[in-house]
Amino acid sequence: MTYEIIAVDWNEEQTRIWRHHVEKWCPGARITTIPDTRPIPHCWSSGKLACFSYSENPNLIYTDTDVIVTHDLKDVFDLMGDAKIGVSFGIQHNRFEKQKSRQIAELKEGIGYRWPPIGVSSGLMVLKGVDPSVVYDGWMTMMEYTPFRKAFRRARLEEEYALSLWLAHAYDRDEIYDIPLSVHGNICGGRHFGGVAVPWAIHYHKPERLKKYGMGGYLNIP
Repeated sequence: MTYEIIAVDWNEEQTRIWRHHVEKWCPGARITTIPDTRPIPHCWSSGKLACFSYSENPNLIYTDTDVIVTHDLKDVFDLMGDAKIGVSFGIQHNRFEKQKSRQIAELKEGIGYRWPPIGVSSGLMVLKGVDPSVVYDGWMTMMEYTPFRKAFRRARLEEEYALSLWLAHAYDRDEIYDIPLSVHGNICGGRHFGGVAVPWAIHYHKPERLKKYGMGGYLNIP
């Protein structure tokens, strides 16, 4: 399988560390970084949406650059089975459904869902046989949808809320793979990696968190 790993070059040193680990563990991947263009100007994290307009590879892995890769991410495609898109459901602590119940009800009435939306993380996303432009167009449409902007504009996790809502609208639930903590381990909520010592991708957010949990050695690269 020909696959690509893509990320936004938000920070030169962070990207250098990210690339070192990706090159080490994912030798078969095409590795791409793009500048931060912010297609939604007010949303600081919207640069990642542009990755899905830049790449044409239907087997695409997006990661934030504050991720340490420790395993060949190509294996995620096998874990997904027949699912089309992989995201993590289980690491979101700030659940938007509870905070914005009235607005969610209004959005549901306006766009309709195939299943109740679940807050997802956009820090690691996998497309398996999916045109990336479909994701870009759908995600952007949700970000620009007037009722969504009214409810979530400038929210801390705005782009993740939009992704969560669009996935529930556009795909059946069995087409979405829930990437487990053992693969996408988010250190933000503590060192909870689904029973494994080291996940395939350590999402650390800040170097201080890696050091806090005794994993700062991953930052020491040639």
